[in-house]
Amino acid sequence: MANDTRYESTFILKGSLEEEAQNSIVSKLEETITKNGGTLIETERWGRRKLAYDIEKENHGMYYSLHFRAPGAVIAKLERVYQLDENVVRWLTLVMPDENFKMRAAMKKRVEDVAARRALDAANAAQAEEAAQAAANRTRAPREAQTEEV
Repeated sequence: MANDTRYESTFILKGSLEEEAQNSIVSKLEETITKNGGTLIETERWGRRKLAYDIEKENHGMYYSLHFRAPGAVIAKLERVYQLDENVVRWLTLVMPDENFKMRAAMKKRVEDVAARRALDAANAAQAEEAAQAAANRTRAPREAQTEEV
């Protein structure tokens, strides 16, 4: 395991595939990594996106990214699986230095923090709007009572 290198393998599946078929392909790729001596760190699903240009009459694709540690021989086997599967439209596997993984972790934490802050801001805004509405209703009620007396 001392010779294991960190890799990131990003691939695009045909956008017309059902979710079950996508999950089956992703599982097959993860299995290829683990059966050949690699350890999976993370599988990211980036979702359906428009392709820059049509590939095999497809204009959308499902993007995935696998992060793993493995000996170099695993890459050839993984890319062979990519080549043989007609539903994999494009792929790219890169060696990722440890610094990049540290930066990714920091970036993910920042994204989570920003999302939490936005959720808190939205909740605060909703509370402020409710308070303003309640205050407006309270000031409106005495005015309506005065007009009824006259």
